[in-house]
Amino acid sequence: MMEMDIPETGRSLSEKLLGDRSEISYREIQQAVLPSFVKAWFHLGVETWYAPEYHQRTSSIRFDYKDETVQTLLKTFDDAVKQTALFSAEECRQIIETALRHEIAYANHSIGAFSDLMFQRSAVVDGFHVVDLLAHFQREHFFTEAVKSYVVEHDDTRMDRDILEHFLSGAQQEAYAKEPIAPLRDSVAAVSEILGLVDGNGHTGAFHPATWEKFVETRALEETLPVLPLAIERQKAIADVFDLATLEAA
Repeated sequence: MMEMDIPETGRSLSEKLLGDRSEISYREIQQAVLPSFVKAWFHLGVETWYAPEYHQRTSSIRFDYKDETVQTLLKTFDDAVKQTALFSAEECRQIIETALRHEIAYANHSIGAFSDLMFQRSAVVDGFHVVDLLAHFQREHFFTEAVKSYVVEHDDTRMDRDILEHFLSGAQQEAYAKEPIAPLRDSVAAVSEILGLVDGNGHTGAFHPATWEKFVETRALEETLPVLPLAIERQKAIADVFDLATLEAA
């Protein structure tokens, strides 16, 4: 399994983000040099805080928030207000550590970790919400396409954990069975940022042999792609770090 010192990594990322400040705006967080998966968790935080605003509109009986002109203006307004959201230093630390815990879990058990995220507050979720989160967290395309197909084919797009995991597992197996290199690229891209933090070399996409070996072991790729461990062995004697394109050519 992939492992990392989450408190220490979280502390390091928090210090780089905040410097000597006690709080930071969402606008500054979006502009900061942070892994995209960490920024995704700050986005979730902003949306959670902003939820009452959406509820107020949908519950109004006097004003038509669905009016086309209003909708256009509201999006601009909402985006501007969300930019001003302030996160304290402690909130930043908590969010970053949560992001790291989820991402390392996803690197180890992608389907289980994503299900844990989706069903932490409800036993049933809407397929459209699943597609949105898969895209927002930049997960594998073969996962996203499978759920999109489910949404298109069903009038009721609600999914429980068993249904979601069945679709994701089937999509993964089908993708790797057809042409394994393409989904492998997809999977590496989906976890490259957390692998970079685990690896510690600072080069997203290029890792030490031990990190590649752990990835192959964790994703059980030895049987699906037996050439991959062999390529890693060959590259060990050539370079300290290497990317997937190098392994493909080896």
